[in-house]
Amino acid sequence: MLMPCYGRPMIDDAAPGLPQARPAAVSDHHAPLTADHDHGVRRLWTAVLQHALADASSPKVRVRKHIAGWLFSPDFWLVADAAGVDPWRAAAAFRRVLAAPPRPIRAARGGRRQQVAP
Repeated sequence: MLMPCYGRPMIDDAAPGLPQARPAAVSDHHAPLTADHDHGVRRLWTAVLQHALADASSPKVRVRKHIAGWLFSPDFWLVADAAGVDPWRAAAAFRRVLAAPPRPIRAARGGRRQQVAP
């Protein structure tokens, strides 16, 4: 048996003269969403934030500018909310990292990267 899925419309409903979008069909043999699923989703979006935070300390100017632009986009706020993180506190952490000097590109002699004290 197929159940309707009311996600994103297949056709833009706001466009005049176009037929209304039909819901996509999804089979009913998928497992229902559980609290474990919600926890997994939060962990995924938390990992996205952690990766972006690491990118914010990149020595490459292009990468840092990209993260700075993302910080002020609605997508950042959606990701922070999906991760279960306060968007204002996350944005403050990103601003601190972006204001700090970038981490070095190469490791120092001996094979270890120099850690910059805060």
